[in-house]
Amino acid sequence: MPRLAVLLLCWIAPLLALGCSSSGPKKSDALDRRAVLFDYRNGQRFELLDEAQHSRIDQYSQVRANANTKIQTVEVMEALAEFLRDSGFDEFARSGPLPAQSVSGVAWALELTEGSKTRHVIGYPAGIDAAGLQRVRNLRMAFLETYNNTYSLQAVEVKPGETPFKAPTYDRPANR
Repeated sequence: MPRLAVLLLCWIAPLLALGCSSSGPKKSDALDRRAVLFDYRNGQRFELLDEAQHSRIDQYSQVRANANTKIQTVEVMEALAEFLRDSGFDEFARSGPLPAQSVSGVAWALELTEGSKTRHVIGYPAGIDAAGLQRVRNLRMAFLETYNNTYSLQAVEVKPGETPFKAPTYDRPANR
């Protein structure tokens, strides 16, 4: 073998090995993160899943009843979880999944699951001061900003006569 070929092989082989290795998390190694916002006033459930454990293709290619579940990157889900914790999520959080039904004036709940640990914050907890109320609102807004900026193309079943792009109307209490 010519000397130049051996020299090139010695330089290229390690580069190829480095190029084939992945620095990103493997599906089995990454922590499964899920964030859910449930609005008790209208029954809407919005969910963000991370792509470490959930496939965009599997999620978006199946026809579903609604398009309220979206898949986000691992990095964005990590950043959202970190932002929520830094903004007081842990201070207001309760252990376990969000309540199935609203209790005494609870308008919504935000649930965060990281691995096997699930906690939730209710909006708006009784006895909270104005500063705490604003911090809880900021948690909800952080989730909604992330959710609304998550691109998805969900296949949704539309019933005959249904208009999927028309906003639903909700009955509001007269005293608000």
